[in-house]
Amino acid sequence: MKHLHPSAEFPVNCWMVAAASPSLHSEPLGVTICGESIVLFRDAAGRVAALEDRCVHRAAPLSLGRVETGRLRCLYHGMIFDSHGTCVEVPGQRSVPRGACVRSYPVVEKSGWIWVWPGNPGQADEALLPDAMATDHPGWITAQSSMDFQAHYSLLVDNLLDFSHLAFVHGKSFKADPKWGTIRPTISSIPRGLRVSRWIVDAPALASARELAGKEADTWQSYDFLAPGVLLMETWYCHPGAAEAAAFGAPTDGVLVRNRAYQAITPMTARSSRYFFVAVLPADEVDRETCEHVLAVSQQAFLEDKAMIEAQQQRIDGSPTWQPLALPADKGIWQFHKILAELGGGLPTHGGTLDGGGNKSPK
Repeated sequence: MKHLHPSAEFPVNCWMVAAASPSLHSEPLGVTICGESIVLFRDAAGRVAALEDRCVHRAAPLSLGRVETGRLRCLYHGMIFDSHGTCVEVPGQRSVPRGACVRSYPVVEKSGWIWVWPGNPGQADEALLPDAMATDHPGWITAQSSMDFQAHYSLLVDNLLDFSHLAFVHGKSFKADPKWGTIRPTISSIPRGLRVSRWIVDAPALASARELAGKEADTWQSYDFLAPGVLLMETWYCHPGAAEAAAFGAPTDGVLVRNRAYQAITPMTARSSRYFFVAVLPADEVDRETCEHVLAVSQQAFLEDKAMIEAQQQRIDGSPTWQPLALPADKGIWQFHKILAELGGGLPTHGGTLDGGGNKSPK
C-alpha cells in the first residue's frame, strides 16, 4: 500500500465545498482549493460567483477588492470584473483591452454550502452534487463549523473511512465503546463513492447523544462517502434488541434518538485541508441548545483527529521511503482510493490483494 507523495494530484473534477453559505456576505472571500487561489463574491442578485483570485493586470488578489453593485473591483488599480470574470471597466480608459479577463469557476450554492468545481468546467454536472439536506429545512435544527488541518486531504479521507479509530482516538470526547474498534462495517459501492453501515449492539451511545439515548442502546450508523471526500451520515440510537429485530439491517422500530451529520473535506494545498461539518437533529426531538452541544462535542473529537492526522503527516514527510502495513479494516480506504484514481485524481491505488493475515502484496 503506497502512501501519498507531496506532488500527488487532486481529483479536481468533483464538486468541493469552498465555504459555508453564511460566511459570504457583502465582501469578497478568498479561498484555496487544490492549490488554486479563488475569490467568491455575490452578484447584484445575491448569486455566488467564483473567480481566479488574481487580477489580470498586476496579479493583485481580487479578494482584497470591493464588491460594487454585484461586480468586483480590484483595489490596486481599480479594474472591475463581472461575475463571469470579464473586465468591464479600466479607470482612465474608454475601452477595455481585449483578453482582459480572469478564469471563472462553476459554482453552486446548495445545502448551506458553496460548492466549486475546480476542474474541467465542461464536466461540471450539478446532478453530481451530494444530496445533503438544506441547513434551513424546517423539520431539522443544524449547527455548523469548519477546521483546518496541516495535512494532505487523503489522510482525512482515510480517517473517515475507518471508524475503528473511535475507540482509541475519541475515548475522551465521544467516549466510544471498545466495540467500535472491533465490529467491522458492511461496505457497498454507490455511484462515485461507498456506503458504510454497521450496528454497535448493547453499548453506550456516543457521548454526544448519551443523555438522550440512555445508558445502553443498539446503535445503527450508516453513511455515504462520496468523491472527493463528502460524508452524509445517519445515526439511530435504538432500544436494545433493535438490531436483532431488524435482522441487522436498517432499523425498523425501537428508535430512541436519530441524528444526521454532514461533513466535507476540501484539499487546499499538498499539505493543508479544510474540514467542514454540520450537526443535524430533528426539531421535534431536540432544541437549538442540544444541537449546539452535539456540535461542541464533535469539535472536541475533530481536534483529537487533527492532532493525530497532523502527527501522521509529519512522520510520513520524515520517512519518504516508508510504506504502511494494510489491514482488513482498510478495505473501504482501498476501495475509495481506487474510485478517486479512476476520477483522475492521481491518487495511488493500494495495489495487490489482502491475504488472510491482513498483509498487502504490492504489484
